[in-house]
Amino acid sequence: MTITESDAAATTTTAPSVTTAVQPRGLYELVATGDHTTLGRLYVLVSVAFLAVVGVLGVLSGAEKLDTTTIDVFGGVTSAWQTFVAFRVILVFCGVLPLFIGLATAVVPLQVGSPAIAFPRAAAAAFWAWLLGAGLLVGGFAADGGLGEAPGLTDGTNPDGVALTLLAMGLLIVALLLASVCIATTVIALRTPGMTLRRVPTFSWSMLVAGSVWFLTLSVLFGRIVLAYVDYTHGRTLFGAEDALYDQVRWAFAQPTVYACAIPALGIVSEIVPVAARVRQRLHDLVLVAIALFGLLSVGSFASASDIADTFVFIAVGFVIVVPVLALFGAWADTLRQGMPASSGPVGAFALALLGAVALFGGVVAGMLNVLKPLELQGTSAVDGHMTIVLLASVTIGVAGAVYWSSKLTGRSVAEGLARLAVLPLVGGALLAGGGDFVAGFFDQPAGLVTTAVRDGADAMNIVGLIGYGVFAIGALVVLVAVARTFVPSGSYAPVDPWDGHTLEWATGSPPPVGNFREALPEVRSERPLLDLAENGGAA
Repeated sequence: MTITESDAAATTTTAPSVTTAVQPRGLYELVATGDHTTLGRLYVLVSVAFLAVVGVLGVLSGAEKLDTTTIDVFGGVTSAWQTFVAFRVILVFCGVLPLFIGLATAVVPLQVGSPAIAFPRAAAAAFWAWLLGAGLLVGGFAADGGLGEAPGLTDGTNPDGVALTLLAMGLLIVALLLASVCIATTVIALRTPGMTLRRVPTFSWSMLVAGSVWFLTLSVLFGRIVLAYVDYTHGRTLFGAEDALYDQVRWAFAQPTVYACAIPALGIVSEIVPVAARVRQRLHDLVLVAIALFGLLSVGSFASASDIADTFVFIAVGFVIVVPVLALFGAWADTLRQGMPASSGPVGAFALALLGAVALFGGVVAGMLNVLKPLELQGTSAVDGHMTIVLLASVTIGVAGAVYWSSKLTGRSVAEGLARLAVLPLVGGALLAGGGDFVAGFFDQPAGLVTTAVRDGADAMNIVGLIGYGVFAIGALVVLVAVARTFVPSGSYAPVDPWDGHTLEWATGSPPPVGNFREALPEVRSERPLLDLAENGGAA
């Protein structure tokens, strides 16, 4: 295996020498394919499109808060409530999680030196089941269904639409968990010789941790949705009461469970920072331990119990989870201290990743303030703001991953200008949107749908939040255009290794050939095999 140095901005008019991947042709081949790169790029494209929709839903919800005494934007309480709920459900299950799963489906087999993803047919089934579930979810909300009525505010819903929404959420969870099994199994069982778990790249490690955590949390959520569906369609007495449906899933969008969505984001930042700085990550073991600890603390199934906010465990997790994040920032700072990002490196991806990480840290600090009992923020819009910051910051880092690995996804790199253009809208939008709701909580603005007059400070923060959602929506549209452009055939391919990468995905073609690698890989001897070759020409 050899290293080919090339200018990041250069492209070749033909595919790299390793042979080009065979792309599916026609609808049948596309549906029947088990190629992990094809599945990954489809996940990424569709999830980014949903994120643009999420931006619009955020703007609508923010506009409703401009006059908290009336529901004048939607014309009814139920429509406003459905928009509020749809923003959360679609953001998590159609945006954040599938974006990370798409990147992992495409990249993890390459990083661990595997010729394919584990259980390729199951991986394909997972994508199409997720896509079907996403369509049914949109249909459920469009049919005046959603997750029932707002607590204490009755305005009427479509029972068939509610049942369809619950069914869609169950299907989405099953699909995402099935995809996670394929990814985790790839990391555990299909690593190339010499790659121990301590030598696994940080993104692959983060997906192994995330998949484990998602199984512990989403399986509980699935059980609650099943109970709600059965009760709603037969009795509507307890789990399925019209105004109790959202209570069955509310904990999945609050701390500590919401942190589970951010686990892969930490792995992405840890991948990009050393490559941008052009030095080795000296504290690799610390990074692995910190990601694992962050994942352990984000197991939030216990938070589905009632009156959990006053328990010691809930409060302790809110504070302790800051520790692994600070450890990661220390490791990243140590790496940047050794080297300096160059203009020929992944500047756009680096800016998105690092600033997104700063926003994520802000979300973790907001979560710590939320559990401080003297502040009395539980039950206020500060809870909503915390969720928004964490999830939108995670989206920003996920976009950084899509930019960084775009050449492996489609064979064409995202335009650097568009990547840099999206940085401020995404990061600024996340902080303004979530920060507006969070600060409004200090003015006693309630969580969820606001239908009563609020204090003057909350009104000002609602305007800030609306601006934030609008800015984020613009950033999401820029990303959608940037990603979609890489799908358009142009007759040219990106270089094999545009960033002088450190891990095995940069040792094969863009896009990867059939089987990922043309020849058997030598035994791996560290977590940065390509950097080993570049430094001393030794074995990987």
